[in-house]
Amino acid sequence: MSIEGPGRPADADAQLLEELRFSASLCTSALESAGTAGEEPLAAAAHLVASADRTLHRFVAAARDQGTSWAQIGSVLGITRQAAQKRFSAPPQRVLAEAATPDPALVARAVEVMEHAATGDAALLDAIASPRMRAALGEDGAAPVLAGVEPIFGACLSREAPEARVIAQVTLVSAREHRERADAIVRVSLTAEGRLLGLHYDVAEPSTPGSLQSP
Repeated sequence: MSIEGPGRPADADAQLLEELRFSASLCTSALESAGTAGEEPLAAAAHLVASADRTLHRFVAAARDQGTSWAQIGSVLGITRQAAQKRFSAPPQRVLAEAATPDPALVARAVEVMEHAATGDAALLDAIASPRMRAALGEDGAAPVLAGVEPIFGACLSREAPEARVIAQVTLVSAREHRERADAIVRVSLTAEGRLLGLHYDVAEPSTPGSLQSP
């Protein structure tokens, strides 16, 4: 759980960056814990591999746009010019199945977490926190962290419709909150069992002129 700096535009690079960071954090957490077995670490590692492969393709394409030859690219990667051209002329190989559709029940639970957090009510968050999150919060639970949100952003006035997607079997739900001092992007992450992995507040980018906002 944290309060973070300015958000980034929701473009392809920003999405890739989010996937890299999130899957890497899940892998790191699993390796630091006592047990690394199970489906969640496996899913996180597979997603990290897939995201890294997309990143490599992204940087190769950028290098080619700047005039880097296939021979130079192959030399950096330790492969032949022909192998580099063959591998990176095609889209990244799919390591994972198509992304799962977010479970409506988990999306609804994430919105419930947002609503409780907006009022400073930590009871629900403490009740469904994952062991990892409980350890991070300590004995005082989520209340001290929630207490720091309103002084920065102001009281929550309204919330736009949430956006949800699944990364490595974790459901990520985000929504823009209109607040007294500054709009915020609130993000909630839940395991497939509905355990709370994280709650983050970012400063939102200014709204696009003419865009619709919820009342």
